[in-house]
Amino acid sequence: MENFLLIAVMVILFFVYKSFREYFANPQSRGSLGGRMGEGSESLEPYEDPYRNGSVDDEYRKVEASEFGVIAALMAKMASADGKVCELEEQLVKNMLDDLSKEFRDTARAKEILSELFEREEQSPEGVELLALEFTRLTKGEYKKRLKLVEFLLTLAYADGTLSEGEREIIIDIAAYLELDNEDFNRIYDEFELYFASRITKEKMDREEALKLFGLSEEEAKGETLKRRYRELVKEHHPDIIQGKGMDKNFIEAATKKLQEINEAYEILREHSSKVEA
Repeated sequence: MENFLLIAVMVILFFVYKSFREYFANPQSRGSLGGRMGEGSESLEPYEDPYRNGSVDDEYRKVEASEFGVIAALMAKMASADGKVCELEEQLVKNMLDDLSKEFRDTARAKEILSELFEREEQSPEGVELLALEFTRLTKGEYKKRLKLVEFLLTLAYADGTLSEGEREIIIDIAAYLELDNEDFNRIYDEFELYFASRITKEKMDREEALKLFGLSEEEAKGETLKRRYRELVKEHHPDIIQGKGMDKNFIEAATKKLQEINEAYEILREHSSKVEA
């Protein structure tokens, strides 16, 4: 009997030790917000949208309550700020929702929920205050995550090459609610502004450069082949705010500049293809 009790205690201690190791390996939100830790994690209270009616299932609440759900909602606010969505913006949103959904055990269901959250927040008249404050709470002690989020939201806003007044107001509000240091925010904001201002006077890329960037021949640069290559390049170079990819590089140089070059090349190739087919 004593041996049995000893074995039982050892088993319990092992699982307690394992749980603590998993927690410290995935601090803050990973375990408690529907991430990759084992079953039985308690979920934090989710951000509640006052404009949403009806009840939702537990899985929906877990995703909604997580930092990844809040990111999807803030992306929606930024994407809808100027009333239009360009193709690069659509692809960036799709890629980010794919990345976010991979942080959950049931990737397919998480993607479905995140897409619903995005669409809901696109239509909701509610502002960004509650969402940004919730992200601040969920990323306590993870200041770099907030910086990366603002960088990505600026990338999204500048996807069409300009920053509208509505987008500018939203990003300033988000930065304030995220408690970003003024110097940090101004540096990021000024880098984007300077880069896109310099592009106005930049000589336009020619078709030969566009083909080289896409790695396609004249015959290949059309139809589904061109679209597929465009999606591949955007996915390859889109900012990864989840894993902190590119943290040691200048953000504008490493991500935004390349994305804009890809988008410009795509427009050149697509326009030429349309003229040829006509």
